[in-house]
Amino acid sequence: MNDLRAVLLAGGYGKRMGRLGATRVKPVIPFGTRCHLMDFSLHNAQRSGLDEVLLMSRYNEQQLHTYLRETWHSRIPIHFGPFNALHRQPAEQVYREVQRAEEKGTADALIQNRPYIDTPPYRHTLVLHSDHVYLFDYRDMYRFHLEQRAALTIGFQQIPLEFVSLFGMVEVDAGMNLRAFVEKPPQPTSDKVFTAVCLFQNEILYRYLDAFQGTSWQHDISRDVIPQMLAQGEIIKCYPFPDYWEDIGTAHRYHRAHMNLLEGIGVPLEDMPRVLPGGERCVLTETGRVRRSIVPPALGEGPAHIEHSVIFAGATLGEGAHIENSVILPGSRVAAGVHVKNSIVCTNEVIESDFIGRLE
Repeated sequence: MNDLRAVLLAGGYGKRMGRLGATRVKPVIPFGTRCHLMDFSLHNAQRSGLDEVLLMSRYNEQQLHTYLRETWHSRIPIHFGPFNALHRQPAEQVYREVQRAEEKGTADALIQNRPYIDTPPYRHTLVLHSDHVYLFDYRDMYRFHLEQRAALTIGFQQIPLEFVSLFGMVEVDAGMNLRAFVEKPPQPTSDKVFTAVCLFQNEILYRYLDAFQGTSWQHDISRDVIPQMLAQGEIIKCYPFPDYWEDIGTAHRYHRAHMNLLEGIGVPLEDMPRVLPGGERCVLTETGRVRRSIVPPALGEGPAHIEHSVIFAGATLGEGAHIENSVILPGSRVAAGVHVKNSIVCTNEVIESDFIGRLE
């Protein structure tokens, strides 16, 4: 895999995450009591034996760089692109010296970071996202991509047809060839969607990106690059993601993913990356005042009523507080007697009156 460059897209503003994204960038929003959203892709890269991951970021980058240097660099090397001097120079100097052009989309990120992608020994690029929850070994997908001599190999998953309009819809034939691709179709005709994990041949990828320059394109992998490669008859293969995969694009999906965890749907707690302090001690509990909830040990016999909720280590619940169908993040505090239902309580939030239906 020495000729494979893994890149991690982490440049979104996270506006659809509501309050969750108000004080921290989406990739480092805590998830499942164990980790942050971006940790899944990094964990997968490490388990797959990749030698380095290139971070492609744009928003509040200092927060991301600090987190990755402190938490991940000893596990898998992280390349910071134009900020890579952070590994050897004072941060103030690096941030002062780096100047970059504006980016309008995911394809622009590939263009801006071309000096770190389209360079020897790299001949192929693996595109990853920092808000996907899943476990996956990229090695078999990469072998398939090479064996098929594909210009592009995309991951896909079968989901209920009613949700396809939220994703890129794919049509796949018996030979695992991509036959149609429509980003967020209003009336889906296939129940298969693009998981946004994909492998490009660099030479072909950058030929298309060069051709887009000066046109009225949308600067996007799904809206521009894939449809154009398909229209030009490139070899595009599809690779199945048979296990759990979730795109946490909104606060509602974030809440739903946690509620699913309580029903045994999702990445098992014991298999998640272990990053957050105290996270490994949070377990599914059914005892005393706690009903089917993931809580730290201190709350198992604590003063609050907790029902079908996920409580992170470091959250504080007052006497007689009632937590129901909610996610309570570390550093938050719910006052005594307060009822929290169908809500997300964010890091360092203090809730002193009833809090109902507050996801965003």
